[in-house]
Amino acid sequence: HPPPPKRHAQQLERAGQRAYELLLAPAAEALAGVKRLVLVGAGRFGRMPCAALGVPGEEALARRHLAQRFELAFAPTLGALTAARAAPAAGRSVSLGCDGAGTFAPELVAHFGLGGLARLTRAEAEAKAVARALGGRAVHGREATEEAFRQAARAPWILHFAGHALVDDVDGTKSALVLAPPAE
Repeated sequence: HPPPPKRHAQQLERAGQRAYELLLAPAAEALAGVKRLVLVGAGRFGRMPCAALGVPGEEALARRHLAQRFELAFAPTLGALTAARAAPAAGRSVSLGCDGAGTFAPELVAHFGLGGLARLTRAEAEAKAVARALGGRAVHGREATEEAFRQAARAPWILHFAGHALVDDVDGTKSALVLAPPAE
């Protein structure tokens, strides 16, 4: 699938940098030499993808985001630990399992080296087990396509993926999950 439009990627990058400026820049001196950062958050902060916070002015991709500068750990607040949990809504979780088998577009094979991709023989079983445990549904094998993923990702309570993730270290927007190729 195509990467997000460049404008969208730039907006996300600026938002991540602004969040860094507000939350961590004031503590930059105290963080000098720190290797592990434990983040405790609640509400919206607890759902923020802190690993993606951008460091303003940093050009090197290898140091541009918080996750590249620190070993990150996330801890819940005491309130979150003691709060009563609602049961998962039955049918609102989806687990996708893709073993990586299939014929992929030549440009993807070349970019990610898919020719040597090991088959994940337990991916489908994992997807089924997770779906059963959560009372949701499993999508696996040839059905675990990009279209199925997009449908599942619309509004699940939990979205689980068992399969290969491919990382482009130069351009993170070109990273991908390996899903079943479409039938055609």
